[in-house]
Amino acid sequence: MSQATDQPVATSSLITDKLAALRGRLFSVAAGGGVARLVIALLALLGAGMYLDWKIELSKEGRTLLLLLDLGIALYILNKYLYQPHVNRPDDDEAALYIEHARPEFQSRLITATQLTRPGAIPPGASPELVRELVKRAEQQSRPVDFAAEVPTLTLRKLAAAAIIFAIIWGVVFNKGGQDARDLLSRAFLSDVPVPRDTHIASVTHLEIIPRGDAILITAKVDEKSDVFPDKGTLILDYGRGSDHRMTVYRAKDVWDDIKKKHLDKYDENEDGELDNTELGRIKDKDSTAIIAAGFAEVLRDGKPGGDLDKEFRFYVSAARARRNFDFDVRLNDGRKSGEVEVVARPMVQALDCLQTMPDYLVNLQPEDKVRKREKDNLRLLEDSGLKIVIKTNKDNVSGKLAFTDGDATRNFELKSTGKDRELAAEIKLDRRSITGFRIHLEDEHGFNNVSNVEYAITVLADTPPFVEITGRERREETVTSRANMPVAFRARDNYALKSLSLNWEMEHGTNTLKGSIPIDTPNLGAAIDDQTTLSIVEHIGKQNEGVPLIGKRIAFWIEATDYVEKNPPSRSQPPFIAVVVTDDEKSNELLLRTGDSIGRIGDTTNNQEQLNERLREILARRFQGIPDPPQPPTNTPPEKPNPPKR
Repeated sequence: MSQATDQPVATSSLITDKLAALRGRLFSVAAGGGVARLVIALLALLGAGMYLDWKIELSKEGRTLLLLLDLGIALYILNKYLYQPHVNRPDDDEAALYIEHARPEFQSRLITATQLTRPGAIPPGASPELVRELVKRAEQQSRPVDFAAEVPTLTLRKLAAAAIIFAIIWGVVFNKGGQDARDLLSRAFLSDVPVPRDTHIASVTHLEIIPRGDAILITAKVDEKSDVFPDKGTLILDYGRGSDHRMTVYRAKDVWDDIKKKHLDKYDENEDGELDNTELGRIKDKDSTAIIAAGFAEVLRDGKPGGDLDKEFRFYVSAARARRNFDFDVRLNDGRKSGEVEVVARPMVQALDCLQTMPDYLVNLQPEDKVRKREKDNLRLLEDSGLKIVIKTNKDNVSGKLAFTDGDATRNFELKSTGKDRELAAEIKLDRRSITGFRIHLEDEHGFNNVSNVEYAITVLADTPPFVEITGRERREETVTSRANMPVAFRARDNYALKSLSLNWEMEHGTNTLKGSIPIDTPNLGAAIDDQTTLSIVEHIGKQNEGVPLIGKRIAFWIEATDYVEKNPPSRSQPPFIAVVVTDDEKSNELLLRTGDSIGRIGDTTNNQEQLNERLREILARRFQGIPDPPQPPTNTPPEKPNPPKR
């Protein structure tokens, strides 16, 4: 056996070739992705550098730093995606394990066949024939499998497509740029070619301070020494943090000619001596971009705009998007001019807290639970609650009011300072269910108002009356004697707390209806109770109505429950139970009749005397304990046949 072990097992050329193809595919996919990343990165960096140079005219030192940055990023990509995959290619074992992971059906045969065919890999005492058989089976499984196809190429295809598209777009843009683009590319490689400029902006005038949400008129004038006087330009507003907005602007002369052509008759007829701003807002330019022309009414002088209309560009800019002071950049042809605008914030609510003071009828609340914070979007509050609105404003010297919607009316409550920085508060009692919401109105020292029309919805909830019912009674009507103690089981609950329970009664006496109540003294009366009490109802009624004969009277009785809400009427159990007052003899006869009926039922079901006695004892025990009789057993009488349906 030891001699057989020394015989080496031939390596499978099929498996070796397939593993080599797999290693090649892994490297080519990694390298292809690296080349695509390199193309995208270099084109993006070159384009960004050229654009930055054209915008702010970088010095040679700045362009040198950009070029070094480009080279550094390129070397990093080449090292990570080409050099490292080349020098760290997987060996046969790693390649075999890669396929084993992708194809579990090999069940470790591939890695075993790869390792045991090496010299000295078969341990002493092992059979080479078994190894050859294993290699043979691994070859059979490997033959139809394309190892290289197991390498995912989706990422490579995406990167290649992105690189091709990016290169095409870059080339189109570069070609469209013409000589200017070529000059900027030369400057990116440290050429001394100047940044091309054909138009120079002489001045830009505007208001320096504007309230947020209003508009500002900006006028740009082209220098007479410029080679090109454009018909339109671009205004870029920079609101910071990468947020900007572009507007197309036109020569004042072109816009004014359009106004005269379409709206001069309306201007002449206007009693206020101004153009109709509504009509002006409908003017469209040649590219169907709306011109904000309403501002021209402010620069008109007796029907004619002032200034040099051939060389001026006028446009209105809304400051509604500004969160702080913003910058703007005027671009007329290739000319650039920048400016700054200080934005005065309008008063606004930065924080809003809603504090509910729970109504007084919630008697079981702890003092620390009487005031609760509520979400402003979920103001579902109990009636008679107190609602305190506390707001924090964005600036000092702000006053305001809360306008509560109460049906068709509005109730205003002044916001007063709480003593804390920029904090105002107002309080209202929700004593009406017609209150449906409130709005916040603020005003600062400049007279600027908050422009928000948000109404915070309020739902005033009425407290639900208690629920009460009598339980454990199968009969709605029963007979009682004047000395009987009636057990009354009941169940009651309230949303918050029960205040009192009582057994109420009424009976007819002649033409009058006598009424009364018996308090139910129950300890620990909370939000819910399930209890039983024993009351001498007839005796109590007799004491309250001396001289009134009770024998034969029908007394209706029920349980009433109240809570601590004065607006809620007492709740009563439904329907009322009836107690018929009888004599002791009548009650005894009734019990004997019931017992006789039960004995008759026993006689119908059995002739055995012992069973009869046993059942009699059970019935008497049930009567004594107040347990109802069992249901009567069915008879042997066949059921009646139903009548045939009429045809």
